[in-house]
Amino acid sequence: MADNHVAEFNQSLSKFDDYPLNLTRTADFKYTLAAYNSKLVEDDELYFDDIESCIRIWDLVKPQDGKHVSRSAADLVQLQNALSETPIDPHRRFIFMKSGSSRSPLDCTREMMAYLFTHHQIMARFLDFTCTFRLRETPHSFTHFRNEDYLGKQHYQPGLSGMGRSGIRIQHCFNVLGIERSRDKKQWLLRQTAAYHSYDLVEGRALWVVLKGDNTMRDRLESATAGSAKKGDSSSHSADDSFTQTLTDHLLIAQWCGENWESYAESLEEEYRSISGVADHAPVDEMAKDIPTIKQQERINSLPNAPRRQQTGGTEKSPQSPSFVRRISMKVTTGFSAVTQEEPPSRRVQHHKLEDLVQFGKLQSLSCFGKSLGEAISAIAQNRRVLAQIKVYYRELVTSEGFKRHMSKSTLKLCRQAVSEFVMKVGRLEDDLANYEGNLKTILHGVERTEAMYNGILQYQSMCTAKYFAESSEKSTEIMKGWTQQMHEKTMSMHVITVFTLIFLPGTFVATIFSSGIITFGEDGSGGFGSAMGSWKVRLAGLKLFAAVCFPLLRGAVRLEAFWEDYNIKAILRACSVNKSQDVIFQSFLCTFSLLVYIEKVEFLGWLVERNLKDSTFPLETRPSFWPDAPAYDRLFEAIAESQWIFFPVTFNKHELYNQVFGPRHIFPICNQELIKAGDTIQVHKIETNPSSEDSDPVTFVRKTYFESGKAQYDREVKTFTSLQSRDCDNIISYHGCYQQQRLNGPITYNLVLGNPPRSSFDINTIWHAFCGALQGLHHLHLAAIDTDFQTIHQDIKPDNLLVSKTSSSQPYAFRLVITDFGYSHTKAPRSNRDTWGIDSHGGQAYGAPESSHHADYTHHGRTHITTKIDIWSLGCVMSETAVWIKSGKQGLEDYRNRRMAETRTLRSFDEAGHGGCFHDGAQALSAVRETHDLIRDSCLDTVTFHVLDMIETFMLVPQGERQDAQMIRERLVKIIQAASSAHEYNSPLASQPNGTLEPQPYRTSTVVTPTAVPPSDFRHPSPSSPLLTFKQAWAWYGHAKNNSKPVDHNTEDVVRQLGNNVKGRDHIFFVDVSRTMGLYFQEIKEKFQILAYLAKKFDPDGVEVCFSSEVPLIHKGDTSKLLSLFNEQTWDQVSFEDRIGTFIDQIVIPRLWSLRQKLRLKKPKNLTIFVLTDGRWGEGKERAAGVENPIMRLINVINRKSLSRTQVAIQFLRFGDDPDGKRYLTFLDHFGTQYKCDCVDTKPIDGNIFEMFIGPISPDIDTADEPRP
Repeated sequence: MADNHVAEFNQSLSKFDDYPLNLTRTADFKYTLAAYNSKLVEDDELYFDDIESCIRIWDLVKPQDGKHVSRSAADLVQLQNALSETPIDPHRRFIFMKSGSSRSPLDCTREMMAYLFTHHQIMARFLDFTCTFRLRETPHSFTHFRNEDYLGKQHYQPGLSGMGRSGIRIQHCFNVLGIERSRDKKQWLLRQTAAYHSYDLVEGRALWVVLKGDNTMRDRLESATAGSAKKGDSSSHSADDSFTQTLTDHLLIAQWCGENWESYAESLEEEYRSISGVADHAPVDEMAKDIPTIKQQERINSLPNAPRRQQTGGTEKSPQSPSFVRRISMKVTTGFSAVTQEEPPSRRVQHHKLEDLVQFGKLQSLSCFGKSLGEAISAIAQNRRVLAQIKVYYRELVTSEGFKRHMSKSTLKLCRQAVSEFVMKVGRLEDDLANYEGNLKTILHGVERTEAMYNGILQYQSMCTAKYFAESSEKSTEIMKGWTQQMHEKTMSMHVITVFTLIFLPGTFVATIFSSGIITFGEDGSGGFGSAMGSWKVRLAGLKLFAAVCFPLLRGAVRLEAFWEDYNIKAILRACSVNKSQDVIFQSFLCTFSLLVYIEKVEFLGWLVERNLKDSTFPLETRPSFWPDAPAYDRLFEAIAESQWIFFPVTFNKHELYNQVFGPRHIFPICNQELIKAGDTIQVHKIETNPSSEDSDPVTFVRKTYFESGKAQYDREVKTFTSLQSRDCDNIISYHGCYQQQRLNGPITYNLVLGNPPRSSFDINTIWHAFCGALQGLHHLHLAAIDTDFQTIHQDIKPDNLLVSKTSSSQPYAFRLVITDFGYSHTKAPRSNRDTWGIDSHGGQAYGAPESSHHADYTHHGRTHITTKIDIWSLGCVMSETAVWIKSGKQGLEDYRNRRMAETRTLRSFDEAGHGGCFHDGAQALSAVRETHDLIRDSCLDTVTFHVLDMIETFMLVPQGERQDAQMIRERLVKIIQAASSAHEYNSPLASQPNGTLEPQPYRTSTVVTPTAVPPSDFRHPSPSSPLLTFKQAWAWYGHAKNNSKPVDHNTEDVVRQLGNNVKGRDHIFFVDVSRTMGLYFQEIKEKFQILAYLAKKFDPDGVEVCFSSEVPLIHKGDTSKLLSLFNEQTWDQVSFEDRIGTFIDQIVIPRLWSLRQKLRLKKPKNLTIFVLTDGRWGEGKERAAGVENPIMRLINVINRKSLSRTQVAIQFLRFGDDPDGKRYLTFLDHFGTQYKCDCVDTKPIDGNIFEMFIGPISPDIDTADEPRP
């Protein structure tokens, strides 16, 4: 019998991959175990992340030693080795499994978990808890308790005694929810901890498996057990001691779920008070009484030539003041008459309106607030339920016959005492949770009350506004009477035209019907008038012929609503004895009615209406269950099934065409299709939809049809496009929908087949500029977005998958490269910025990178870890071929391919694997690639292609570690093209220094070319009237200021002194654009800021302030070194600059002009200079200043309204880089305020004159001296 137990265990362990089907004993049915196993195998990627696998084991092997042994396993072999080191189960074992977060899969492979759980024979129900750790959008929010004990005599397993196991054990698992701060400490998050526990009653050995999204529980349990060992708590190995210790472990996990709730409740209560105060204390009645006054003033202000009331900043004057008693009358001239308006009385509540009191954003905040409270209350209630179940479980355990059978009387007594103390402690924890739950419910009741109060205020406002309009409408009636009389006289001629139109149009349609013979009068059709006219009838056969010809045409050209009129529908209904209103037909049954007319079954319309078979229910794929089983209804359904497709075609609506299955008779609105590509697994067509479907013009799509063998590629492509739906990119083909296993990719123009290569430099630059878009598309794929958190590696970049979309330009080579075909892509949610690994999907090899090559036998199977850099290599290959085509045309491309194939034939594994024509030898670029590039350089008069080849060889076709990302390469390519356009030499970006200092360093060229002496393209020579202060001079002056031993140029000192005299006393704020593109200038930004901030601090006694666009409205103050350190903390991923600078101006700048002391005219607002550090890259091809002019316009309005000086607020935009759109936006802003007589904005390149940067926005001469007009 003993041997049987060992054999059963070994057999179970050998089949660990079948877990939990391989368990030696279980309380679950076999079909349940099979479902668990299928779930793990089929959804492997959903539950497990094998990129950074790690399982940690913490053992107390011998209690008398008091020493714990720690082991970690990163793969299955290491795990097997770690478990084999302890052939006898340790006295206590903790196994810790973690994930990247509570919404991420476990950091291990399925095989590792299956082997571990099989080795310890862990109950299958624990999988209910492990599977909650998976890829998901919201955290898991449910708790459970499961147990499975083996305490009977039949459960002894004496054969396993050599492993320290008796077979008599208790086991259970549970999870609890807790509230914790996020990693950035900015918000509270709901998280879970799951645990499995087993205890051998005979051997006294305990096992814990703990799951959590971080190392919190691991650190606590390891610290607690190590501490107890040091104190000697484990020196005596008795059953009651080990049992008591397991209860302590339970308490440690349970206490975690009760932490932080008090702090969380306090933060919620504080936030709630900030929202509820307005509703509780606002003078609603007084503000409601001001509604007529405000409406009357708004009406007066909206009239032409209305005088502007001067707003005073002082206190409200007394009613006896003549300026308030006097009534102002004015004549308002309209097109009809003159109306006299009186100024309304003064308002009761100044500076506030009732409609401003309750904004919809507050109601949304309250709704979200209430949702968070509800989730927290639910989590606490579930924790209490689990704790109560644990208490009941242990109380019943120590009194059960099975437990008493295996414990001595003395041990049983001690165990019961330990359980009693444990139950008491858990009860206290339950009481604490109940208190927290009560606090949160109180806050929730307050939120509901405040929400009701806000709704009441809104209703009250509506009532008061309605009352005002009701009263004012009476006054307007007399005015309207006069206007109406004049309008009546002037539009009499239009009435005449309208009458005759109404007479002749119906007559035209009736004449058409009568002439067709559908309606006849008199028995013989002779007609007549009055009684001689005889009876008339509708010839349904003729009407069907009329409908058969007209309806399909009308469906494509005119909506059915325009075809049918009330009277012809009435005639048909009367002829068929159908008692239904034409209004009902027009509303929901018009297509159904037209179908019945077509099949001559109008008499069934009433029956279909009564059963609510509306147009939206068609077409009918199957016969409805309520359809009568009668011959007449059989013929009706057959006729409908035959002809319904004419009236109910498929529509290609983007939000409806998803995972629909259409029958073979559905009519698709495709008027033209062209086969683009045909293969073994896919077909690609270019299709045009009928303009009648949705739009007035045909719409072009690409339809990709997968066969059954391409199912895996289809799934990958769907996953990729789904992750990209919320963030569009012009250089990635858009996703429109899918049906019948067919994919629809978004609109393009057409595929352009390149013919003759370009000859002019302009055309060559245009072609290379298209690759900037392709690199932008790759950056869009590779970078995990904030809203979706998905990252994609394409793995099959090649010319066939870069669609060429022609732009509206007439230039022959003006096109856009659009990335398509995601059949080999891998999409995942990275856990951190360092998590850039993906899974190799065995994509295309000709343009593939060395690390993804499968030329050797050992690389044909398995999944290789790759990064986004493989797409960079592939695009570098495409760009290499483009350079060859530009130089030598199609024949050059063929020769280039032949040279590569000749070299790969010398590599046996490449030739046998069919990898001929690739660009590498398994480690680096082929010699044929470098030699071909050299041939192009030797005969190349095109500087752009020359530098592009250098960039390809230096940053793209290099080993993975040296390859740069898409964003950096795009910036390099942009600089190459722009430098060629301005006839300047291309230089690489500023390199950061190894020692971390901020001393300015010269730019380094990325090629072996002597730098020219031409100044930067955007440098403007200073105007003759302004002194010159360069950054080089400023650094020398800064060095002297910090260390007096260094020499100083006295001319520089004079310029600094002169600058201080002009700006002394002004406040200075630096607003830093922390977008991704600005991150490219990180080192230069810090260098230039250090100098500018030091100068500003010298002139501003209050100190310099800094605001980062990602932290608005947070303002930082301090010395320069402290402010510099804040730059290192930024993530440089901010978007929507218009929104950020708008918040900055509205919440920081404008309030400084409206302080209480300034309102009382006790203090003049202090002059302010704002330095905006940006590259101006706020979107491509937008108008004006991409919306940034809007918040500046609001600031100008405030300055003008308060009659402040133009220089009260001066904004200096300091531009980094030379992006064309950025320069255009900033040039627009430079002159934006001129038309409003408040030109307070200036723009300067960052490498310009520092003196002009400080003085430019306050000196008109300097502002306009060096910038071109827009």
